[in-house]
Amino acid sequence: MARPIKRFPHNKCAECGADMREVIYLRPFAKICADCKSIAWSGNAEVKQEHVKLKQRNSKMTPEELGMDEMFVDDPKAVKEIEYGKVSKRPTTINNNVNMLERNHHV
Repeated sequence: MARPIKRFPHNKCAECGADMREVIYLRPFAKICADCKSIAWSGNAEVKQEHVKLKQRNSKMTPEELGMDEMFVDDPKAVKEIEYGKVSKRPTTINNNVNMLERNHHV
């Protein structure tokens, strides 16, 4: 006998627990409300600004100053290594183009 499928409507925000707007389908997983989403995006903005500053700083530096010459030295054994094996070209999707992992989300 098959296992019963348990689906939950997820009508509450995953972060603050506030009621979400009504939808005609069951949400497959918990979502966050617009207020929590804006807070999450504002946190990412600071990280993005730091990333841009670091890219600008590193673009003006030479590879010796960055220490790149020691960082990316390839192993001499790897140069001579031959990669054996079979490449599988079968897709991981089923008839309706749903990934197998997404298909089993209820488990």
